[in-house]
Amino acid sequence: MCCSWCDDSAEYVGLYRIAPIIGISRLLGFPDQLKLREKVNKGELFGPTIYTAGPILEGKPKSHPFMTEVKAVKKAEKLVVEQKEKGYDFIKVYDNLSTDIYNAIVKTAKQYGMPVKGHVPKDVGIDSVLVSGQVSIEHLTGYIDPDAAEFIIPEQKIEYYAQKTQEAGIWNCPTIVVWQKIVPIERIEEMEKHPGMRFMSRIGRIFLRKSVKEMNKNISYEGEDYTARITEIYYKMVKALQDADAKLLLGSDTGNPFVFPGYSLHEELQNLVNAGLTPYEALITGTRNAAESLNKSDEFGTVELGKRADLILVEGNPLKDIANVNRRVGVMLRGLWFPETKLRKMLDDLAD
Repeated sequence: MCCSWCDDSAEYVGLYRIAPIIGISRLLGFPDQLKLREKVNKGELFGPTIYTAGPILEGKPKSHPFMTEVKAVKKAEKLVVEQKEKGYDFIKVYDNLSTDIYNAIVKTAKQYGMPVKGHVPKDVGIDSVLVSGQVSIEHLTGYIDPDAAEFIIPEQKIEYYAQKTQEAGIWNCPTIVVWQKIVPIERIEEMEKHPGMRFMSRIGRIFLRKSVKEMNKNISYEGEDYTARITEIYYKMVKALQDADAKLLLGSDTGNPFVFPGYSLHEELQNLVNAGLTPYEALITGTRNAAESLNKSDEFGTVELGKRADLILVEGNPLKDIANVNRRVGVMLRGLWFPETKLRKMLDDLAD
């Protein structure tokens, strides 16, 4: 399964391994991730396979301080080449890129064989992105404004845009779960009862509370129940994309408040089923589709002779009830078997 994560530590990678997650697609990259990827590939660190973007390319103003602000076309072209040379797997674009700089990024990335993933920049818009060559869209940006909890596209044209997305062959990673975790300040203590909290340090808990407050400031929705509304419109768009046979990926945007490694992907699987996918359709978003989106279908994604032995054994049939994915018996990662008892012990050790 593929997801995003925010921490550069070996312990965090270990948490994904135990969760269990067998592949990580990282859409916020730094040099430390390249080092972790190398350690995993060499067998020095036992964890899921890592695919990572470089530092996010953003326009002016930067949405976050850790992003790289790009003000000129020449700079954009140079940054793409630098990320390619450093060994990143793909380029991530963000909200405030101007149209000319975005086009330069996509053009240069194509020349150097670097897939472009990320947000739909506001100045560019969904119509242009669908014909740009960008290979995947995160969080349904361009279709939906999550802060306002409303569609950007005309709601009566959802099916039209779903069909255009299918024709473009572009992937979408909805990450419904991340928006469901944006709760009013008074609900923080309730949310802190989540079992994933036991893996957070004291500093991490302080940062989490601060992040919740900051994210609440960005919400412009004036209705009574943001969670219900955002869930409703995301489910509607996801169902339209699925009905149009557009390509969907499983993701969680881990690192946002209460979006915990492992847990959040199980929650997202349930979201996809609730949106109208069958359990099988939901499962392939994080297995077969994940491999296809990375051009790695010959390595993993399905259980076939010659492919990587990354497997999860569960009790009960998840094709009948997606919740059975949580009834884990054990995990095989690169051919090594980890029974549930050992996984639980490893989780307890990480929490201590």
